Amino acid sequence: MPGFSVETTGTPWPVLIVPGTAAFVTGVSLLLFPLQSLRFMLTLAGILALAAGILLLATAARLAQNGTGSFLAPLIPGTCAVVFAAVIFLNPDLVLAFAALIFGLLLLAGGVIAAGTGIMKPGATSHRALTLIAGCLFAALGLLVLLHPAGAAEITIRVAGLLMALAGIVLLAMGIRGRVARDPLEYPEYRVIEEK
Repeated sequence: MPGFSVETTGTPWPVLIVPGTAAFVTGVSLLLFPLQSLRFMLTLAGILALAAGILLLATAARLAQNGTGSFLAPLIPGTCAVVFAAVIFLNPDLVLAFAALIFGLLLLAGGVIAAGTGIMKPGATSHRALTLIAGCLFAALGLLVLLHPAGAAEITIRVAGLLMALAGIVLLAMGIRGRVARDPLEYPEYRVIEEK
């Protein structure tokens, strides 16, 4: 007796196109205008932190008026968000220096872990060698950022922008390929199969 079933055909193409476009545009802006883009993103983060802090403080005030003891839950993160926004607006170079320090430490730690994995992990020699080389490169980049943060910051931002733009191109290609491969009248993430 024939019947019908629904089979998923993969990720819907808009899920790939939208972040792919955002990653490409952000990556190109970081690649071409690294410091200006970083300052813009930092200002945007400050605006978002300030808005979130104000909303949390308003929620805490409303809860305090109601007499419930739970007003501390939004009060503490709201205060932290407002203080963070004030530091961003009053001293953005401090935030950038701290971010460079954290980024350098993360690169160094990730590189050492990847190099150790390349040495210790059993498996194909080519995979181990690539992991070891990538780990050494990441560790060297982390050391460069830590030892020369001002000079390495622009290079690191440009490399991150290039990688982000390439990831955006890959996502866009996958989304366009998925869009072209499907019938436009068909719902993009499902297809109906006739069973015999």
